[in-house]
Amino acid sequence: MKKNLMLLLVFVGINSSFLSKSTYAQHVNIDQEGERVFLKGNTEIFHNRVMIENKNVRTFNLLTPFLRTVYNEQELKIIDQYTSGVRKNRSEYEIQIIRDYQKRVHQKQNIINAGNEPIFSASGFTDEYAYEYWDIIREPSNVGGSVDTSDPSQLIITGPDDGIEGHISIVIDVVDDGEWIFEWHYDSVDISFFDEGGYLLTNEYTQLAENADSPASGTEQISVTQGDKIGFRVKTVDGKNGPGILTITNFDVVPANEPIASFNKLQEILSLVIVGEEINFTLDVTNTGDDNLEVSDISLPAQISYTVSLPLIIEPGASETITFIFSPQVQELDYSENITITHNASGSPFEFTVNANVLDENVFVTEFSNLELVSGEFTQITAGGNAGSLSQIYPDFNIDQSVDETVARDLTLLVTSTPDINSDVLLQIGGTINFNADQWLNWNEGTLGTRVFTPVNFTTAFLTDATTFWIGHGFEDEDDEELEPSGIWSGRIAFYD
Repeated sequence: MKKNLMLLLVFVGINSSFLSKSTYAQHVNIDQEGERVFLKGNTEIFHNRVMIENKNVRTFNLLTPFLRTVYNEQELKIIDQYTSGVRKNRSEYEIQIIRDYQKRVHQKQNIINAGNEPIFSASGFTDEYAYEYWDIIREPSNVGGSVDTSDPSQLIITGPDDGIEGHISIVIDVVDDGEWIFEWHYDSVDISFFDEGGYLLTNEYTQLAENADSPASGTEQISVTQGDKIGFRVKTVDGKNGPGILTITNFDVVPANEPIASFNKLQEILSLVIVGEEINFTLDVTNTGDDNLEVSDISLPAQISYTVSLPLIIEPGASETITFIFSPQVQELDYSENITITHNASGSPFEFTVNANVLDENVFVTEFSNLELVSGEFTQITAGGNAGSLSQIYPDFNIDQSVDETVARDLTLLVTSTPDINSDVLLQIGGTINFNADQWLNWNEGTLGTRVFTPVNFTTAFLTDATTFWIGHGFEDEDDEELEPSGIWSGRIAFYD
C-alpha cells in the first residue's frame, strides 16, 4: 500500500453504519471450487467440498485445507456427518475415520494453542512403570475394548463397543511413595453418558470425563503410597454407537522428597509484532514436589531476554513467574525459535517454541480496544482512495465478550468500492452473512473461538485502488430471530503489501 497508508490507526468508537438488508444474499450459489463458506437461512454450506448443515459450521475447526490433503471424498463424507451432529450406528471403518480425524484435530489445536493447563516434565511408561509390568483387566471377562501400548510416551485405552456393558482397565502396583502425574485426553463419538473414562487409585475409581464433555483434556497430580494399585479405565453402559477413548501422556511417578516442575505454558504464538516494539510474555513455574526446585539456566534466541536472576530457587508449593521480553529489530514473517529451561527436577530441560509474525514498522496497522458491535454494524477504518495492493493480512484479535453465539471470527473485514457502506463489496473476510463480495475469505480461528491470529494469504495480490475498508459484526442467525448477536473485540490487523 502507499506510504500515506503506513500509519497506526487507533479507534474505539467511530461512526458506525449498518448494511441494509437488501445487501444480504437470500440464497447462496456455490462457486470458486467450493472454497467459499456460506451461512444463510436453511441453505447448505460447502467448505472446501465438505458439506455441513447450517450453524454447525460454527463448531467446525476450519481445518479443511488440511483435511483435503488427508482424506478422500468418502472419508470426508463420514467426517461431515460427524461434525454435523448426525447420530447413527457407525461401522468400524467409520469409527476409525472419525477417531483419526479427532486425533488430528487435537494435535492441530495443540500446535495452535499452548493452553493453560500445567505441563509436567515426564519420563513416560518406562523403567518400573514399563507396560510389561501392567495388568489389563476386563469386567466382565468377555467385554471388548483394547489397550495400545506401542508407544511408551502415550497410552491409549479404547473402551468396549461390542454390545456388552462393562469396562476395560490397565493397572499396576505402586513401587515407591510419591506423586503420580499425567495428562489425559478423552474422546467419544457416542452421545451423553453412555461411555466415560477415568483413573483408579487402590479400589476407588475417579471419573475424568464422559461423552457429554467430549473432547476433553486435563492434568492430574495424585499422591500415592507404596503398594497402592493405580491405573486407568474406560467404561460403557450400552457397548454400542462408538467407544470412549482415553489417552494418557506425560506420565510420571516422582518419588517423595523430590522437586516437581510444573510449567503453566504461555500463549506461545505472539502472532502480530511490529519491529521496534517490546512484547512481554510470561511463564509460570510451580514446584509441586517436596524439595526445592532450582532453575539453573535459560537458553534464549536473539531478540528475546528475561528478567529473573539465576539460579532461581522455588520452594515446595511455591510459584515464580518468568517474564520474557521480545524486541525484534528486523522483519521476519515466520519467526519461530525455542526457549530451553534447565532445572533439577525430572524431565529437565523444559523447552517451548515462540512463534510470531514480525512486520516492518511502516506496515499499515489498524488497532482497536473494547470495540463493541451488534450484528450488521460496521465501522469505517479508512475512507476511499487507498491506492496499492494487498498480498497478506495479519490479524491478532480476541473476542472479550460474546452474546448469542458470537465468536471471534465473526469480526468481519469488508472492502467496498466507495465510502458508501452499501456500495459494491470487493472483499469480505470473516463472518457468516453473505455480503455478495467478489472475494469471500475466512479467518482461521484459534483457542475455543476466542482468538484469531493466522495470516490470510491472497493467491493474487488484491488491488485496493479507490477502496474503503470497514470492520464489523458479520454473524446473523436467521433460524432464531430472537437472537441479538453482539460482541466486544480487542486487537489489531496489519495489511501487508
